[in-house]
Amino acid sequence: MPTLILVDGFAGTGKSTAAQHLWLNLARAGHPAVWFHEHESHHPIFEYGEVEELLQLHPGPFEDRLLAGWEAVARQSGGPGVRIIEGSFLQIPVGVMLSMNVSAARIRRLLRRIDSVTAGLAPSLIHLFQPDLRAAFRRLEAVRGRPWLAEMTAGLGQSLYGRTHRVHSLAGLIDFYRRQRAIIDSAFPTFAMRRLSIDISGARWARHERQMASFLGIRPVAARQLRPPDLLRHVGPYRGTTTGAPGLVTTDARGLYLHLPATRAQRLLPVADGHFCVESLPIDIRFSYDRKGHARRFAYESRMVNEILSETSWSRA
Repeated sequence: MPTLILVDGFAGTGKSTAAQHLWLNLARAGHPAVWFHEHESHHPIFEYGEVEELLQLHPGPFEDRLLAGWEAVARQSGGPGVRIIEGSFLQIPVGVMLSMNVSAARIRRLLRRIDSVTAGLAPSLIHLFQPDLRAAFRRLEAVRGRPWLAEMTAGLGQSLYGRTHRVHSLAGLIDFYRRQRAIIDSAFPTFAMRRLSIDISGARWARHERQMASFLGIRPVAARQLRPPDLLRHVGPYRGTTTGAPGLVTTDARGLYLHLPATRAQRLLPVADGHFCVESLPIDIRFSYDRKGHARRFAYESRMVNEILSETSWSRA
């Protein structure tokens, strides 16, 4: 089993979901593991919150900062457990350097340097992709909304690449991602690390998860299924203990969903008794129960960059 697993892909390819599921599978199998979301605070490679932060960078200092992060990870080769890092090997180096209008040759050299730095860890790379970028963006718009795409396009338009190539529309954003893919496709066969590329356009996630587990040498462990009584003891309205902000936990008879102000319904995945995580995000939800086993309150613990919480605990309304 590798001690370093890299999960990568463009926005919307499901890399956060895949990385989190690998982490949960390892935990269920009794293997110590840690997963680093791409927007996680204290990220071991590169910490950032918003696209605007990336636009303030310059190629030389960015390369130095990125390599220093990978070198620090490599020095921790004797650490316990498995580290799962998403988005930091391909998406961040290629996307940020290309937005600076850096040449493809220089970007490929940077990728090979990172590959060399991590060689002692014998990492395994899983690359998720969708062949049809235009169709991929249509699906992404359906999930994240048109404002998200507009924000991405506007952010890219402010970069040196965006100003040089006059990016003002979705077509310009898609062309930017097409150029990223060309760089990745040409560099991918040259990496020394073990690597697996998965076409996720069919969204056959059960099959994809089996592919990843087989590639990594991980025994798939079935996710914990909560019975209806276990689900129902969490369901109901809650109130923030400090602000009184409303919260709601619902169920569809298969899982739990958390509804908080200004957020979409968040699916909760069981980690251990009373401990859940929000699907695809580095957020932990921990319930406490009364003597009859009914949930009375929950704590909300987020590791997202720049997330300032006005409320961290909710009690039954």
